Amino acid sequence: MLKHLRTNPIALLALFISLGGTSYAANTIVAPAPSGGATPAYASIFFMRQGGVPHIEVDRGSGIEKANVTFAADNTICLDGLKSEPRNVQVTSGAWPRVATVAIRPVNGLCAGKQVRVSLHDPSGAQPSYHSFFVSVQS
Repeated sequence: MLKHLRTNPIALLALFISLGGTSYAANTIVAPAPSGGATPAYASIFFMRQGGVPHIEVDRGSGIEKANVTFAADNTICLDGLKSEPRNVQVTSGAWPRVATVAIRPVNGLCAGKQVRVSLHDPSGAQPSYHSFFVSVQS
């Protein structure tokens, strides 16, 4: 078998990779830096209406600050003033079973003219008193 592996470099490479599993790929592949110097923005956001007054907290973030987040309605916030124009937004709800709806540059309705609209809804139709989610914005 070793004689066959020495004469067939592709078989040797296949054996090497199969013995090492995916750890070789995970340790050696480096994603290219975003072109134009744009970096992803992300944050953990908590918001609620307390006594009729909206309350927003933004933490564990980079590129998204409290000044970038405005309260639009009981279940919707707007993101605006981000350094780069968003191309992709991903929302992960921290309070399941909430469902997120995202719009980039909405032209009408809540957050019209802002960079991003994020709405969280309970599938049962209930109107929760608070929302918690993680958002990642790619430019």
